Amino acid sequence: MNPLSKEQFLETARSIAATVNKPVESNFSAFLSFAYDFPDIINPMGGVSLASVSTASEVRSFLREYVLLNLKAREDKITLKDVSTRPDPVVDIVLEVFGKQPVHLLGKASEYHRLSMAAENEVGKLLEVYIANALEPQGWFWCPCSIIRGVDFFKPGNPVILLQVKNRSNSENSSSSSIRKYLFESGCPVKIDKWYRINAKTGKTYWDTLPGNSRLQLANETGFHNFIRSYLAG
Repeated sequence: MNPLSKEQFLETARSIAATVNKPVESNFSAFLSFAYDFPDIINPMGGVSLASVSTASEVRSFLREYVLLNLKAREDKITLKDVSTRPDPVVDIVLEVFGKQPVHLLGKASEYHRLSMAAENEVGKLLEVYIANALEPQGWFWCPCSIIRGVDFFKPGNPVILLQVKNRSNSENSSSSSIRKYLFESGCPVKIDKWYRINAKTGKTYWDTLPGNSRLQLANETGFHNFIRSYLAG
């Protein structure tokens, strides 16, 4: 059991945010209240889980790291990072022999492939920021940095909604499966939605089915493309 009352827990979060001149908005407060009731949903910080802390000091230390990390993630600029792995020279041989590609073009092909991989790594982050800009004014809470296992957005209510956002269609990952199991076993009346932007096989997009997008503020691909251009140019 948390040694702090829920109000003390929330007031601690507000005080921590105030040290960096940031407020704890109502949707953030609603999420923290939910985390207080179901602490196992929060990923461990520095190897320490919210569910395992036993003293008020430990709770405040955990909460400080969590709140500041969340606030920082909202201000971090997404940039294109170089792919850390080294290219495999065998790929060039495959392209040359099976792909019938000219040897003098293989270096460029490898370079462009690495750039494409680096760009693809950031698309999911850009998608979350784009969606957060539309959903948070409606009371949703963006959960950046994988702070809650397998979930990207939270909406208070009865029941609450936990939303996992994916850029492309794929199977549910183990983290969202485990959080679904935990919440069910905890007796929490929670709904976990899973949404992906684009069908990897057909290219069809699904903006009209995005939870919280009933008024279609995010209506089509054009808006997302324009957002990326503006964001990266800024």
